[in-house]
Amino acid sequence: MEEQLVAARRKFLSMREPFSFMRIGDFELGLLGALYFPFGNASNCLSTMMTRAGYAAQEALSLRRHLIEAVRFSPMIGVLENWETQRIETAALMAMLDCSIPCSRAVEVHLPYSMLVDGTLFSWLAGRRVLLVGNLAPKLFEVWKKPQFHRAYERFGPSSKVQVVDFISTSSREDGGAWKDFEGALKSAREKDYDVVLIASGTMAKPLAYRIWRSGRTAIDVGFVFDALLREREDARMLRPILREASFPDVSW
Repeated sequence: MEEQLVAARRKFLSMREPFSFMRIGDFELGLLGALYFPFGNASNCLSTMMTRAGYAAQEALSLRRHLIEAVRFSPMIGVLENWETQRIETAALMAMLDCSIPCSRAVEVHLPYSMLVDGTLFSWLAGRRVLLVGNLAPKLFEVWKKPQFHRAYERFGPSSKVQVVDFISTSSREDGGAWKDFEGALKSAREKDYDVVLIASGTMAKPLAYRIWRSGRTAIDVGFVFDALLREREDARMLRPILREASFPDVSW
């Protein structure tokens, strides 16, 4: 994975702004596959998708066409496993969407986590005006004002030089935040002044990043980054190898 991450980081840093970066995980593959999960225990995954995340609601399925457009045209896509060949299921779904295989826009899906812990993310964001989007965005916005937050994360780069200017709050994934806040978040983002938006809002983050880019701003789907910085859902952080192996400060925000 390290070789893939190095290549992904190089590609990210070479991108001409504005651009969008979206990531395709298990839930996105399930939504693209019309609620079929190609990974793990299919019955458990489908149950999770339908009940805890609420993706099987009729309103959630309306997000699918936006997700398909984002996969087809976003300048950068994070995919599971080897990004040169993709898993066969991922590749099959992308091929059905008329994406070339291997996909030249694809990089390793864990790129945001690697860029966070090696200092690349904060270094790249330094001097930029940043908008936060997600259910944890309000909390991170307030914590970002605290000097002790930046001291705690100084090993991750110059976070204090990143100007977080505003946030858009969304519902949690468990409350349907992966779909029901899409139009509202998109409208609000168009009305705010910023350079880069960081989005941590489940499946909604993918088409949202793409649509914001289409309006002329750089938009990054950062996945679990907000949770990791705020020490939320530690059990989930331990499931992500790059974050599990990183040294996070032992503080509660």
